[in-house]
This record gives sequence, structure tokens and C-alpha cells, in this order.
Amino acid sequence: MEKIKVHYSVGKLIGISFIGLAIIIFVWWLLAYIQSKNYYYEYELDGPWDAYVDGEQIASGEVLDEINFGVNPRLTKYDLYTVIPEEIGTGYTVEFFACLCSLEAYVDGQKIYDYASDQIALDHMVGSGYHFINLPANCGGKQFWIHMVMNEYNASTGYVIPRVSKTREALTVFAASQAINSVIGITLIGLGFILTIVGIFTSIANPMYTRIIFIGLFSFLMGSWSALNNKIGQIYSLNRTRYSELEYVALYWAPVAFGIIVWLMRKEDKTWRKNFVLGLTMVLALFSFSSMVMHYTNTVRFPQMLSYFHILGGLSLLGLMVAGFLSVTDKSRSEYVTTIAIIILVEVLALDVIRFNIQKYLAPNIVLLLNSLIPIGTIFFITMLLFSYLLYLYDMIMSNAEKEMLTNLAYHDILTGLLNRTKFDETIKEIDSSGIDFAIINFDVNGLKSVNDTFGHEEGDNLIKIFAKMLEDEFGTLGSCYRMGGDEFLVVVDDRYFNSIENALRKLKSAQKAVSAGLKYEIDAAYGLAFKSEVAGGTVENVYSQADKRMYEMKIRAHNSRTYQSMNFVPNWKE
Repeated sequence: MEKIKVHYSVGKLIGISFIGLAIIIFVWWLLAYIQSKNYYYEYELDGPWDAYVDGEQIASGEVLDEINFGVNPRLTKYDLYTVIPEEIGTGYTVEFFACLCSLEAYVDGQKIYDYASDQIALDHMVGSGYHFINLPANCGGKQFWIHMVMNEYNASTGYVIPRVSKTREALTVFAASQAINSVIGITLIGLGFILTIVGIFTSIANPMYTRIIFIGLFSFLMGSWSALNNKIGQIYSLNRTRYSELEYVALYWAPVAFGIIVWLMRKEDKTWRKNFVLGLTMVLALFSFSSMVMHYTNTVRFPQMLSYFHILGGLSLLGLMVAGFLSVTDKSRSEYVTTIAIIILVEVLALDVIRFNIQKYLAPNIVLLLNSLIPIGTIFFITMLLFSYLLYLYDMIMSNAEKEMLTNLAYHDILTGLLNRTKFDETIKEIDSSGIDFAIINFDVNGLKSVNDTFGHEEGDNLIKIFAKMLEDEFGTLGSCYRMGGDEFLVVVDDRYFNSIENALRKLKSAQKAVSAGLKYEIDAAYGLAFKSEVAGGTVENVYSQADKRMYEMKIRAHNSRTYQSMNFVPNWKE
């Protein structure tokens, strides 16, 4: 496909990408700010809290989201104490988020909640998520104690303030608080599902649509990760471990889909870049598959692979970007848009890794940092990728249309629209190699020079066009009609229609007489007919020569008799 080239500088690309990144950051901040506001909950248990790590007190009478628990090993025990406000009466639920920890809750020493404490002893994965702790009646003024055991290294460094709502409204309130995240996640999942299904069906008809499948899979995986990361699934089920496992699976496989997209875009590249992209994608796939095997055999769990994923994913994405796009200076419009989209996605992913580590190690209590930039960045990326693909399809369709037009001009006679000598010369090899029986009828229009001299070349061209139309009408369904040049025409008929040739010749004669009655001159043509079976060697050239010889014999007879009655003669070609 001939590409419509776009010339650019790397500096310009980076500048455009940073503008896109700034837009994404602003949208992320705005949505995170709106979501951080407590529009739905009646109370917040903001303290004062006392906090202990493995029995050692680290905070006394502080607000919970200002306490940094630091980096701690697996099986570290966290204990949090506060007093339930007096105004909280009967029928309330505390919403508390814990990451990869077991959790027990007590009111005045009485256990009211227990999650996964038995799983810690078995060394099985414990999921992350929100816990909905139903408070007992008349709990106001009583001590509230949360006991947690971390099941992974450095699982939790800080906690957000627990929020309280009425028990009968707890899940509804939680769903409302996650409305923005829900819309983003469901949008990506729905878009991904539709694109994947459409891509599968369309690629069956034409492989060029295969890329749509993997754009859809990338959108579906990132949407699934976004929804699971924000624990939206807990609206329907509280199986935190299963949701956490699916969250890691979606996260680890998404770069693989991204790598395949880049490889498909570089599939026609003959340089090392295509194989380099394929190699990186295979490395990512091997990591994702290995992480699943190790996790489900309980050798190394998903959370323990996260740091390695960040390093491998970051390096691979940079490699995919450089090998796939930045090294190419002349791009099609589609590649130009895709390059910008990929640069923005890499910037978003890099910034989100920074956000994650700042929130985890330096500022675990900043609520805004709990929200990932990746979902917003992914929507932006998928939108640009689809726009890029539409540009690709448009350019390809226009290029194919241009090729078809040029092919049509190359193989068709401009004046009559019939096939030309160039096409006939190409067809000779196909016919000879096929071994099929055929006949050739060679026509020569009589009196063209006389018409040109008497009425002008414009009328001579009209004569040629009229005869070409007659020829196509009578022989178009029997074979291929050619204008060989000047006043010479030719028809190739295969053996299925031999019995129709005589009738077609008679109808052509009748048409010539009927049309000639309304003209200043007579339309008449001499012809010669030859069959492969009657010519030694049976090649197209030999049969054509025989038909041409017979056409001239008819022309000479007509000239000698000084009349134009050539169409009254139909040789007995069946003998």
C-alpha cells in the first residue's frame, strides 16, 4: 500500500505527547478529587487511633490516614484501636480497605468479623479489598479494634480513614462511591468485548482486520484490571482472593496484547525491528505464563512478581516503542497517530508506576494517589488507536482504488472500454498453460479510413465505439472482447460456447444493418474464425494467426467484389 507520508521531528512528537499526558493528568485529578469527597457516607472513623506493629506502639491518638506503618516483612501484625462515636447507634457498617492481609474486628474485645485468618497459617494468597464490618447494636462509645496480619512482604504501609454507612445501604453507598471507576472499567470491558468479537468475524473474511482482535483484548484486559483494582466486583461478590488473582492475570497479560498490536503494525517491516518486537512480546508472554504457573502451584505468588513485572514491563514497552515506531522517520498518517498514542501510553504507565511507589512508600495516606492513571490513559490510547486504524483502512482503501483504476487504465482501451492488446498478451500465457479448448474471432472494421477522411476523426472514433458496443453486446457473455488497436478487434471464446458463435455472428450482422440505417455511412466488419483443435501446435499465437489470415481472406473477397457483404458469409467452421 502506498503510504501518505508524514514528516516529523522527535521533538514535535514528544511535545504533542506531553500535551496529551497533561490532559490525562487533569482528567485523572478531577475525577479522583470528585471521588475522594465524602458525598455518600454518614460518618468517618478518623480517630483518634492508636497503632501497633508487632505489639510495638507506633502512634497514639492520631488520625489513621496520617500514620505510616513503614516497610515490613510477611506475617507482620498490625493492631489499630479507636472508640466508636457515641452518635453511631444500631444498624451501621464500617467500610475498611485492607491490602493482602487477614483481618479481624472486635468491639470491646468481642470478635464481630473474621477474614482469612485461617489462610495465613496455610500460606495461601489472601486477597485485597473492602471489608464491610457490621457493628453490633448500641456500640457507640465502645472500643473498636482491628487486628491484621500481612500475608505478603510490604503489603500495606498506610490506611485510609474507614467510613460508616447504614447496613442496609452499605453496598449501594459503596457502588455510588465507585461510580466513576465503574463507568471507566465497564466502558473499557464493553468496548474490548465488542472489538474482539467484531475482529474475530471480520478477520475470517480478511486477515487485515486481525489487529482489531488484539486492540479489543487490550481494552478488555485493561478494563478488567481497572474494575478489579477498584474492587468494583465486590458489589456482586466478596470473594476478594479470586478477584485479586484475576486482577494480576489481567495486568500481566495486557502488555502481551499490546506487543502483538505493535508487531501486527510492523508485520510488513523487513528489518530487524519486526523480529525484535516479536521477541519482546514472547518474553512478556513467557513471564505472564510462568507467573500463573508459579502462583497456582503456590511457589511464588502474584504479588511477589509485581516488582519484576514493573521492571520487565517498563523496559519492554520502551523497546516496543523504539523498535516499533521511533526509529522510523517517514510514517503514514496512521503510524504517526499510533506513535503519539504509544508515547502517551508509555508516559502514563511510567508515571503510574511512580505514583504507585510514592503512594506505597512515601505518602501512603494521600487519597488522591490511590487512583491509577492507567484507566484514563487506556481510554485515551484505545481511542487514538481506533482513529489510527480508521486512517489505515481509509488509506488502504484509497490506495487499492487507485491501483484498481491504474490497472483498469493499463488493461482497457480508453476509447471503447474493451480489453486491450496488453491484456491479451498477458492472457496468452494463462490460456496456453490451462490446456483448455478455445476459439479466436478476429474482426477488422471496414471503411474506417474513408469515414475519417470524409467525416473527420471524431466520427471515425464514433464508428469504433459503436462497433465495440455491438461486439460486447453479442460476444460479452461468450468470451473476452479486445480492441487490438486501430480498427482491429478480437474475441476469445472457450469451448462451452462454441455452439453460440454462429448465432452471435448473425446477430452482430443484423445489429450493424439496423444501426447503419441511421448513419451517414455503413458499419461493416470482416472477420476470421479459428479453433485450437484445427491448428497445429494449438497455441494462442498460432490460432490467432490463423484467424487473422481468414479475416484478410474475407476482406479481400469483399474488396474484389466491390461490395460490403462480408457478414453474409459464415464459413462452415464445424467441418
